[in-house]
Amino acid sequence: MTPRHAVFAAFVPFGIGFGMWAGTIARVAARSDISAQMLGFAITGFIAAALSGTALGGMLSRHFTVKTILLGAIAACAVSLSLLMQADEPFSFLFGLIVYGVINGIYDGAMNAEGTTVEVDCGRPILLGFHAAASCAAGLAAIVGSYVAVNVGTEATAGIVVCGYALGALGVWRGTPARVVAIRDAEQKNQPRRFQRPILLLGIVVGIVIAGETVTAMFSAPALVAQAPDLAAYAGFGATAFALCQALVRAFADTLRRRFGDLRIMELSLVVATLGFLVVSFSGSFTQSALGFALVGLGSACLVPCGFSLAPAYSRVAAAQALGLLALITALPRIPAPLAFGDLAERISYPAAFALNAVLFCVAFGVLKQLKRLPLPEAMKG
Repeated sequence: MTPRHAVFAAFVPFGIGFGMWAGTIARVAARSDISAQMLGFAITGFIAAALSGTALGGMLSRHFTVKTILLGAIAACAVSLSLLMQADEPFSFLFGLIVYGVINGIYDGAMNAEGTTVEVDCGRPILLGFHAAASCAAGLAAIVGSYVAVNVGTEATAGIVVCGYALGALGVWRGTPARVVAIRDAEQKNQPRRFQRPILLLGIVVGIVIAGETVTAMFSAPALVAQAPDLAAYAGFGATAFALCQALVRAFADTLRRRFGDLRIMELSLVVATLGFLVVSFSGSFTQSALGFALVGLGSACLVPCGFSLAPAYSRVAAAQALGLLALITALPRIPAPLAFGDLAERISYPAAFALNAVLFCVAFGVLKQLKRLPLPEAMKG
């Protein structure tokens, strides 16, 4: 097994785990007596925990190889997510989701670090192919998760998750080299942290997008259950439509970026994703809502990768440092958005909450327009 195959082996179970949880969450939340408002609080905790986990993973990489971190994170994810799926009261649900968030953040950072290294070794863009594989796995797992959770039980969904993670760990163990993440050199250490206007604007756009992706993945099943209780076993189809459409676009994303450029792709993507949220907001049926979630997937697919690609040029610092700055800024919209979403879903309705996402994506479009008016970085000219 080659390092490239091993990266796929890491990305696919990451998608399986997240997708199975997206499909199972409605069942577990109902059993744990979690309201829409409490779910918004829990997802906010999950996001903050994932950000902390990413930072913790960076610290661990100074002492352990990426292979060791990946193997440990995969094993810990299998345990934490399996236990979370058995939650039956609010505390175990909230605590379990935060623990899963921290470990998932470590896993996410390590697999992307390895994926970036393999991409450099290959000498051509392949990272979005890994993300497409994860999205495809998440989409297929979401519908399986909801169906199995309702008709068999969450013990069975936990068993599927463990099997997926075990196969991923085997692939990483066989194909990932035991290499250490490179420590930044003296020149990079001396570079200041530059929270300048361009990177701030870009961070706000990416943060709004990630918040929208997260609430779509985690609230789509509860929203569909509320809309059509008799179709609860198929509530994961919202996350499935979202993730599979993301995977479809990401499979061709590098070609689109080379042809049209990141900023133009982001503008069009924000329009499509906003349309998707509006379709869900005015939905009167399960099918229409699923169509809306599919449009959100199509629209959001390129946004975060394009944002990551633009960050080094707009911040004018080393790539690793630029992504660190960007991740920190994204916390501004990422953390409060699920709280507001859950509160609206509880007080008014899920359609009203998804309308908030449409408004936020319109804000992101306006911010992106402001970013386009700024001088184009030298690295992006020509």
